[in-house]
Amino acid sequence: MESISGVTGQAKNLNPSSNSVQGAEKGFKDTLNDYLSDVNGLIKEAGVTANKMVTGEVTDIHEVMIAGQKASIALEMVVEIRNKLLESYREFMRMQV
Repeated sequence: MESISGVTGQAKNLNPSSNSVQGAEKGFKDTLNDYLSDVNGLIKEAGVTANKMVTGEVTDIHEVMIAGQKASIALEMVVEIRNKLLESYREFMRMQV
């Protein structure tokens, strides 16, 4: 079974020992950017696979369904990450200094 590239691959690239704030920002930004690119690729791949199914190039419905589910799960994860980031931002803004 294949795993979604980006979910397992990105976890290995995290560097928790970074002492520099600028380095941490760059690492998070790059990691998020890479993950969003991976998700975009999965969504495009699902669309291409669906189009191939319609034109008859792909006859295995399982391949189409798997590509669609990969894209769906990845998109759900992006939405949850966004929700957690917004929740964290709101909590941070409620803090009194």
